[in-house]
Amino acid sequence: MTQPAGLAEASFGADCCGAGCAWLDYDRDGHVDLFVGNYLEFDLARAEPCRQANVPVYCSPRTYPKVANRLYRNQGDGTFRDVSGPSGIGRHRGYAMGLVCSDFDGDGWTDVYVGNDVMENFLFRNRQDGTFEEIGLLAGVAVDQYGEPQGTMGANAGDYDGDGRFDLIVTDYQNQVNTLYRNLGSTHGGLLFEDVTVPTGAGAGSRPLVTWGCGFVDFDNDGVRELFTAAGHLQDTVEQYDGSSTYRQRNLLFRQEKGRFVDITTDSGPPLLRVESSRGAVFGDLNNDGRPDVVVLNARSRPTLMINETATGNHWVTLKLVGTRSNRSAVGAVVRVTAGGGRPWMKCGRAGVTRARTICGCTSVWVRTRSSNGWRSAGRMDRSKCGPTWPPTGCSE
Repeated sequence: MTQPAGLAEASFGADCCGAGCAWLDYDRDGHVDLFVGNYLEFDLARAEPCRQANVPVYCSPRTYPKVANRLYRNQGDGTFRDVSGPSGIGRHRGYAMGLVCSDFDGDGWTDVYVGNDVMENFLFRNRQDGTFEEIGLLAGVAVDQYGEPQGTMGANAGDYDGDGRFDLIVTDYQNQVNTLYRNLGSTHGGLLFEDVTVPTGAGAGSRPLVTWGCGFVDFDNDGVRELFTAAGHLQDTVEQYDGSSTYRQRNLLFRQEKGRFVDITTDSGPPLLRVESSRGAVFGDLNNDGRPDVVVLNARSRPTLMINETATGNHWVTLKLVGTRSNRSAVGAVVRVTAGGGRPWMKCGRAGVTRARTICGCTSVWVRTRSSNGWRSAGRMDRSKCGPTWPPTGCSE
C-alpha cells in the first residue's frame, strides 16, 4: 500500500535515514495524517569509517548533512499529499530522533515536538490554518537549562504533576542528563516550559548511560505517575575504549515522592535487574488486569516483556474510544475524569505515537491490545464526570 498511498518517498532524498514517525490529525478534518522524522543523509558508497582511541565506532551525526522532516496530509481517499513545504515543517533541517505529538498549549490543535541529536530541538506550534511555527527556543525546550544542546535519544509527553498540561521528558546520550520540562502554559502570550530536572531529580543516574524510550506511567494505580527509561549504549565497542561504560545497561524506574523522583529499580523485580542494550519502550495493559505492563526493544537481542505484578487495591477503569464524527481511532480525543472529588485529569486518546520507543503523548489513557484506553484512579470515579471530547469539532459525544 506504500506506493499507492503516495508514501514511497517519505524521506528527503534516496540517501535519507528516517528515525521515526507519528500519527496525528493536525488540521482536524477527521483524517489521520503522518509526520515523518528524518535523521540525516547517509550514502553508504561514500561513507568513511570513524575511530575513537583507534577503535571502530559509529560516526557522529555531525559528519553527515542535516535533513528536514516531512508532513503528509491524509486526503481521505487512501492517499497522502506531501505538505512539508506549505506547512512550514520543511523549512527546518536537523537530526530528528525522538518526537512526540500533543496539544501542548491546550488550544485543541496538535503540536509536534522533535528532539534533534547534537543540536537544538524543535517545537512546532500548530497555527490552526494548516501551518506551523517553530518556537522551541522561545518555549524553553530547544536546549537544557545550561544552554547546551542534547543528544535527545528519546522523548515523550505526559502530565507528570497532574496540572492538566502535557510536560516533556527527554532522554540523552552518555555524559548528559535526562531532562524534564514542566509545561507552565501560555504566559505573556506564549507557551513556556521550565527545566525542572534538578529540583525533581528526574535525571538522577542517567549521566553514565545512553537512554532511549521513556514514559510517565502509573504502575501502581495510585494516581501518581512513575518514570520508566530504557538504557543501552549505541557503540557496541564502547568497552574497548571507555572503562566507565558498558554496551549493555540497566533500565531505570523512578517513583514520585513529594515532588521528587526516587530510584526504585533494584526493588522492582528481576526484569528491572536485567542488562541489555535497550532502545524502545511501550506501555499497556497486555493481560487486561488493570496494571500497565512494559515491552522493551533490545538491540541484537530479544525484546523484554515485563508483566506488572504490583499488589494494589486501587481502582481502574477502561475506556474504549471509537470516533463517529471524528477519526475512528480517536486520535486527538481528550478524556477528562474526576476521581475522589479532585479536579479533572485531562488525557488524550492514542495521540502522538512516536517511533518504536514511545507510546501516546499521554500517560493515564492507555492504548491497549484491544484498542481500548485504560484509566486508573486511587479514588472513586464519578460517572457523570467522565467523558471524551472529540476532534475535530471539539464536541462531546
